[in-house]
Amino acid sequence: MASLAYMPLFVNDLLGSSTFRMMSDRAQLYYLLLLFAQWNQAGQPLPDDLRKLAALIGKAEDDLRSVWDELEAKFPAVEGGLENPRQRQAWDDSLRLKRVRSESGRKGAAARWKADPDGKANGKANGKANGLSLIHI
Repeated sequence: MASLAYMPLFVNDLLGSSTFRMMSDRAQLYYLLLLFAQWNQAGQPLPDDLRKLAALIGKAEDDLRSVWDELEAKFPAVEGGLENPRQRQAWDDSLRLKRVRSESGRKGAAARWKADPDGKANGKANGKANGLSLIHI
């Protein structure tokens, strides 16, 4: 599956969420780390094992276990593991947008080079510069 470097984060929605605001500081941190980890899973669910999940976010299993009751509802079980539904939707939307943009780029390039299918540039390889040097001696 594809990887996406950019992850949308809806800060207004996150900070405006009473559920998020009512979480402990540690739970808030772990919630964000789990969202990041899910994004890096390239569309695949998170492991359904707290030991593996803690290792994935670089935290101790006991620390994750101590806040898991605050987080568990945000990462329901799905086929293959755990997944935050909103994060899944953001992944699907971003992947769809990436594909649309990629196809648009392919069409634009094809249209541009259609006149010259050999891909030859329209300028001289060893032409003269048309500006002045920025350094004057």
